[in-house]
Amino acid sequence: MEKDHPAAIGKNEVRVTTKTRIASYLRYVYHTLEKDDEHFQTVVLKAAGRAIARLVPLVELIKRRIVGLHQDSKISSTMVMDKTRSGEDVERKIVTLEIILSKEPLDKTAYGYQQPLPETEVEEYVVFTPGTAPPHQKEGFEIREEQPARGRGRGIRAGFRGLRAGFRGGF
Repeated sequence: MEKDHPAAIGKNEVRVTTKTRIASYLRYVYHTLEKDDEHFQTVVLKAAGRAIARLVPLVELIKRRIVGLHQDSKISSTMVMDKTRSGEDVERKIVTLEIILSKEPLDKTAYGYQQPLPETEVEEYVVFTPGTAPPHQKEGFEIREEQPARGRGRGIRAGFRGLRAGFRGGF
């Protein structure tokens, strides 16, 4: 498949993929909007194809962690030339979703506009640092000393099941 190299993206633009964990995106957007020196007022999140299924829950999490975010969604499709394994050129349609989250009001007449959630539905994002109690733990939470990890092996025969597989179930 021939792909063009993506154009340089800004610090307030995030391209969501299926590989990266949602927590990483959440942390990045939080720091971009709240903690960064530049204090961006907007963040643009983009996804294409199967990554759209990760973008939507990510945006909902972000809206429930940062107070007062306006949302504008735009969906579009692009045609891409692709080569099959046999070498034939095939034209495919790829759907893309772009969501703009902003602390400032956006165009309320836009088709994909959503107003901010009420403050009662937003739980402030707390950065968890190792060695401290997670924010959801009760006050009596104590941090235990690190103990060596104990493996949970599957026994002597579990490793050979694929090699000696037969009608007897690998034994």
